[in-house]
Amino acid sequence: MADSFAVILKIGGYIMLFSIFVRFLLILPIPDYPLKAFLLGMSEITTGIQYINILHIDEIKKTALIGAAAAFGGLSSVAQTKSVLSQSKLSILPYVIVKLLLSTCTYFLFLGHDFFF
Repeated sequence: MADSFAVILKIGGYIMLFSIFVRFLLILPIPDYPLKAFLLGMSEITTGIQYINILHIDEIKKTALIGAAAAFGGLSSVAQTKSVLSQSKLSILPYVIVKLLLSTCTYFLFLGHDFFF
């Protein structure tokens, strides 16, 4: 019971930490808005998707970026997964590699949708 409570506290802590990090990114004077949207999407998914959605790019590219961000899940989810795996002998690296590959494949599948269908 105590271990479950500790895991929930850690996950909640990561959510708060990355929310603070996202707020910090929002106040930084990054002039390149697509770069800011990308950094937000890689950090924390919900804020990143919100910023990708208001980019002034065509809809298929916007949808591809949102799909890729959703497939990756953000660094917040990676930190949460690492926290849960910390008591096992499993490595986080294969998980991150697969998430990056999934995100890349998702991006190109969205872009290729009009070509194939």
